[in-house]
Amino acid sequence: MKRYLAGLLLGVLISIALPLLVISAGVINFAATTPPSEAEVAMAKFAIDRSMAWRVPKMSNPFAGDAQATASGFHHYSDTCLACHGAPGVSPKEFAKGLNPPAPNLTKSLGQRSDAELFWIIKNGFRMTGMPALGPTHTDDDIWKIVSFVRSLPDLSDQQKTILRESLGSGHKHGDSDHNSKPKDHHDHPSGHAH
Repeated sequence: MKRYLAGLLLGVLISIALPLLVISAGVINFAATTPPSEAEVAMAKFAIDRSMAWRVPKMSNPFAGDAQATASGFHHYSDTCLACHGAPGVSPKEFAKGLNPPAPNLTKSLGQRSDAELFWIIKNGFRMTGMPALGPTHTDDDIWKIVSFVRSLPDLSDQQKTILRESLGSGHKHGDSDHNSKPKDHHDHPSGHAH
């Protein structure tokens, strides 16, 4: 029995010491340009799902099916979510390509989460993912309206897509012409004045 307990204790110590050794040696590359391994993705998904299972209360959207609430959620989504998540036919802002993990395509992941889970995610955010908590800046009603709009994403009209595209603006683009052109001097400035 003593031998068994000693082996068990040794196994526990090794399972703790080995990951600490790997981390302290700097073996893991935490650069956002390096995609996470399958093990990291699986572990993060498991941890998030378990965390949410403990914290997401059973509740339903009080604005489900309310067209006015969905319209209000459209404007909140445009202001706070669109830059990272985009929408059907609307690409996110350029910087969102550098998020690691990437912001999920909400249209594809809608079936994986209940309204209560979406509400909790939007309200509380996720640490170390780039997903902010909107709870400090939005009321619960506003967050439920965002949930209503997110549920309607697959059915966006062409007009809604156009409005969303325009709300993102032209932004800062990187292309060959941007990086290969010479910098403008004061003679090239449209106003004729240097800044």
